[in-house]
Amino acid sequence: MRSVAAIVVTWNGGEDAVGAVRSLIEQQVPGTEYSVVVVDNASTDDTTGRIREVAPEALIVELPHNRGYGVAANAGMRAVTADAYVICNQDAHYQPGFVAALAGALDQYPRAGAITAQVRLAGKFVPAHETGGDAFIAHDGTRWRRAEHGVELLNSTGNQVTRSGNGLDRGWLAPVGSQFDRRVFGFHGGAVMLRADAVVPLGGFDERYFMYYEDTDLSFRLRRAGWQVVYEPQAVSVHQHATSSGTSSTRFVRWNTRNRIWCARRNGPRSMRIAAIGRTALGASVGLLRSVAVRGDAGRTARAQAWARMRGLLDGLAAMPADVREPLRAMGDEPVDAADRILLDFTS
Repeated sequence: MRSVAAIVVTWNGGEDAVGAVRSLIEQQVPGTEYSVVVVDNASTDDTTGRIREVAPEALIVELPHNRGYGVAANAGMRAVTADAYVICNQDAHYQPGFVAALAGALDQYPRAGAITAQVRLAGKFVPAHETGGDAFIAHDGTRWRRAEHGVELLNSTGNQVTRSGNGLDRGWLAPVGSQFDRRVFGFHGGAVMLRADAVVPLGGFDERYFMYYEDTDLSFRLRRAGWQVVYEPQAVSVHQHATSSGTSSTRFVRWNTRNRIWCARRNGPRSMRIAAIGRTALGASVGLLRSVAVRGDAGRTARAQAWARMRGLLDGLAAMPADVREPLRAMGDEPVDAADRILLDFTS
């Protein structure tokens, strides 16, 4: 019998995290030894306590420090030995049949190292001019806003990478029901099944990224090792999108920029490395110049984001920190027993 472990990375997730774990606990995966692991990145709220109350069958791994998404995902893969791991976001709901659909696709495609799910955005949407609020911008510039009525839109059907190293969600803001090729370059890091035989030899996620582009980096490495990435449209996740950091925050801009440069330098051809650095430098410089002419809060926000992008570029050009990652199965090949709390310190 095969074994599958669903791993939810949490950090101050509150009710969203409780809902994500509950939706995974309720999954039916026939013919499979199935478990749910929660890896908490040192939350300061009551996330783990609330999860423990509603899902006592989940194994909870509490990390003493917030070391980022890749560290937490790897900790989950260390905690339980399985044939496949489902990596999940805390701000998503996983529809019935999600895990079973991923497992079926992994069986169907023996050369697939990763099966990436269909990720939908939570809520309904209308064109941006019809209502107020923050807009979501499609790759073609089309703007959408959440509303009480409207259409459902996609978040991702897998990841793509441009010639300048920019990672994109394939299908971003396309209507639900749009058709996409099963073949795709990379996987979405919050709704994916990873084959253990593929990811364990590679060491899992590169823990130096902290947050963003760790999934793109692992997608590159899987493909270089001869594995495929496959999209499974029947595995559906409904995602709130960027509730932990916010895509307009300076933290997001800096980390995202740094990690994009790191990923291009590590994995891309020479032309990609040059384009990634050149386009980022140009974009940050133009952003700074344009922000000078903007007054008030909008100008301060624009300048802060431009400086964050420039700092991310400088961070990305510096040497990557030493990789101190432990083997994914450093805890041994025996599954962890049914204790609901384990404290692991990977900083020592």
